[in-house]
Amino acid sequence: MKRYIPKAKKWWKNLKANIVSYKYFLLCFLLPLVLLVAFATAFYVDYMGRSKNGLLKEYETKLENISTTLNRSLSKIQTSSFLLASSEGFYKIFYSPRATQISQSEFSSAVKTISYFRTNIDLADGTWVYLRDQNKVLCAEGFIDEDIFFQTNYLEKYPKSFWEDFKAKNLNFSLLKPTLTESRFAGSTTKNTRNVIPFVTSNILDFKGKNLLVVNISQSKMNELLSSYKKTGNELLFIADSDGNLIAASDMGLAEEFLSNFLNKGILNGTVSELKWKNEKYKFISVKAENFKYDDYFIFSISPEKEYYSDLTSFKLIFSVILLMTAAIVLMLIYLFKRNIIKPIQSLSEIMGSSDMELLSGSNIISYLNQKTAELLSKSNLLQNELSMLAPMVSQQKMISMLTDNEYLMGDEVKHFLQSHGDHFPNQGFCVGILQPSFSRQFHAMFSEDDRKNIIKFLINVIMLEVNSDYPCQVLTFQKDQIISVLNVPENFEPNYLEEKFERVISLFSYDKELIRFSGGISLTASSYKGINSAYNEALNALGTVSPLSENPVAIFQNEIKHSYCVYTTFDENRLYYLVTGGHADEAAEFVKELSEQNLSRNISQSEHRKLQRFIYLTIIRAMETKQINCHEIMGDLYVDLLSVIDSMGILEIDNYIFLLLNRLDEYFKLSKKFDINEITAYIDKHYSEDIYLDVLARRFGVSEKYISRLFKDSLNIGFHDYLSNVRVSAAKELLTGTDESVIKIGEIVGFNNYSTFFRTFKSIETISPTQYRSINKR
Repeated sequence: MKRYIPKAKKWWKNLKANIVSYKYFLLCFLLPLVLLVAFATAFYVDYMGRSKNGLLKEYETKLENISTTLNRSLSKIQTSSFLLASSEGFYKIFYSPRATQISQSEFSSAVKTISYFRTNIDLADGTWVYLRDQNKVLCAEGFIDEDIFFQTNYLEKYPKSFWEDFKAKNLNFSLLKPTLTESRFAGSTTKNTRNVIPFVTSNILDFKGKNLLVVNISQSKMNELLSSYKKTGNELLFIADSDGNLIAASDMGLAEEFLSNFLNKGILNGTVSELKWKNEKYKFISVKAENFKYDDYFIFSISPEKEYYSDLTSFKLIFSVILLMTAAIVLMLIYLFKRNIIKPIQSLSEIMGSSDMELLSGSNIISYLNQKTAELLSKSNLLQNELSMLAPMVSQQKMISMLTDNEYLMGDEVKHFLQSHGDHFPNQGFCVGILQPSFSRQFHAMFSEDDRKNIIKFLINVIMLEVNSDYPCQVLTFQKDQIISVLNVPENFEPNYLEEKFERVISLFSYDKELIRFSGGISLTASSYKGINSAYNEALNALGTVSPLSENPVAIFQNEIKHSYCVYTTFDENRLYYLVTGGHADEAAEFVKELSEQNLSRNISQSEHRKLQRFIYLTIIRAMETKQINCHEIMGDLYVDLLSVIDSMGILEIDNYIFLLLNRLDEYFKLSKKFDINEITAYIDKHYSEDIYLDVLARRFGVSEKYISRLFKDSLNIGFHDYLSNVRVSAAKELLTGTDESVIKIGEIVGFNNYSTFFRTFKSIETISPTQYRSINKR
């Protein structure tokens, strides 16, 4: 027993020494572990919160997009109805009194126009015109007596009596509530039943008439549209009006059931976000379609919570895995630390001759090693003497590292650099100045890039001549058009000296203010080479406070700098956005100029001015994206990704680019507005008998063939060749029924080069040959 007592004492002595020596190491590893877990938890909570907000915003944006899509679809119907006026006969039929004589061609053209809506408008179920003063209905089947029409085309909520007294909104369409409709062919018992939403107006141009144009919108197509926006399989999307009437839904049965249960529980006033339905929690989101100009509607989304948060559920699992992996990595690092750091330190302490008693009296092994190191360093002051002086800068890269990286000054590389150079700067202080020229668009238009570089070189040489004669100076540039001067000065140096030198250099270019403008920033005096980094940051700070149009272009750093911030309100943003989207780029340029002048009058800094320019540019780009205009195509070879280079560009360069962009937009809008489709169709209507081709029209109107082709498609929803063929066939029909000319001759008169083309085109449009048409309709 006695022989184990010395071993036990030795073991206890070693354990006690290790606990004392490495207690700080334990804390250094345990504390990061706790902080890491705390940070991960905070990140998880923050991420979940932001993700939920982002998810809600995503659903709200989706509902707003549905509103926008429906609004565009109905606007397309409205716009297309205005084009009816250009149709032969339709305007006359719609607005003329009962006694007006309607020709066969006018009647046929009007019927075809009605058919156009049914076949070419996405949401249209059918279109008809109620000629109330004639007791007739014009539809795809022709003129029908009103009693017969309403018998064969039954509208449950809107019988004949409703339409007789109906008054449409002035200069607008009225969107009615959904109704069941049944239609059948005369003499047939087969019924076609579906739900439609009548879209009604009494005017197709500038004034109101007695007659009604009704476009029946298919409720089933609106239901399909809503279904296409579903994010999850069990999500329910539906639209209801302010009275709670169901308009459309991805599942009509479920939507009706939901409204019957929750209509009186605040779902229309936005107070409900979560609810329980069918023994399950649901996420409820509603958006009022305020951009829907035809009526007030609400768009709803209902999703089971487990589906709504499905993406976040997977993140919870990922977070747990990451947390476990983090703990494993920390434990592994502790093991590696002990093996690769603790053991070498123990070996080092043994080499230095430490004993257990020294370690215990020195509190821990780190304190002991620090003490020994200090004793070694105190024996030689060589390194300390050399670090007290700054060697001449033989490399710009070394100076750049010192300016931009504070840690670099303490590294082995700079110590070796200082030790290897015998020449030293004579003074203990350092002052940093930055001079930055900004080149205008006029400069770039008149001079080359080499000229700009030569001016920068000239400025560097001039500053060297001005300053180096008084103080050792290093002049370099590593940011675009930014000249940096590092002066070795006495500690009592006044920065006004460098301010006078900069102003003298700037005065050399006083006659070129429209081409080049200058701004400068000067630091206070740093007491040693270790202050070069902070002095550089002070100079940058001072440079940022200089207003672009300030009378004093050079600023000295102040400990308390009062900043004036740029003003760019939501009203300013909306006004600029709507000026651009409205095609008023010239007015937008004037407004941007006004904004800049107002902010400059507040003496804002360059950084605030760049912020204002960034806001303005982003608003213009957002408006261009709305108009589907590509910035790269507008700017051509002058295109610059402004957001990626804005911090390295001069204020004037940025302004010039923004105004150039607005100028290009103005030219684009003027070109787009220059041509009216009616001018081109009028020319075709007059010269249809001539050889008319796309290249002929392009030369006449000074645009490309592609532009005219796209103009026909966008404005009339018909190709150029189809339009020309329709005009020629309409003219041929008049000649066939009103003259005795031969069919071949009539084909030549209306512009067809040969009879086979005339025959084929006529039959494709009228479904019968020219000869048959003459025999049927001969006057």
